[in-house]
Amino acid sequence: MNAIKITLALIISLGFFGITIICAQSVPEPMPCPHHQKMVEKKEAVKLEFTLEQERELHKLKLNFHKESAPLRTEIETKEMELRELWLEEKPDVEKIIKKAQEIHKLQGQLQEKEIRHRFAILKILTPEQRKVFQFRQRCQCGPMERCRAPRDIMD
Repeated sequence: MNAIKITLALIISLGFFGITIICAQSVPEPMPCPHHQKMVEKKEAVKLEFTLEQERELHKLKLNFHKESAPLRTEIETKEMELRELWLEEKPDVEKIIKKAQEIHKLQGQLQEKEIRHRFAILKILTPEQRKVFQFRQRCQCGPMERCRAPRDIMD
């Protein structure tokens, strides 16, 4: 009986030791997609030159956007905390969780609408040449590299 306990204790401790070694290993960086480096290099080479008037207008737009979106961001964050609390209840209520998730989704939609309107307001200030550069720079802000998609003009 003692031999079985000792054997089990040894197996469990070796298992924990193995898990510790596996968890301690660093995860390699994902390989960038083939065009990503080209996009980054091109993005750094392309500069947006603004007139003094454009800089003033863009600064006003940025301030207004942040003033308008700050309450929404705060409300989203608050609702997300409330959602986490609902999940942590002893007996989570599916209807309350769904309702809270829908509230968050609605607020995120409102925020996204503000972001879209803000981007269009920026485009109105720019010249046609600046718009091309601005839109190129927007495309270069890809998410994770493995999801990155190459625009046709970059692959040339």
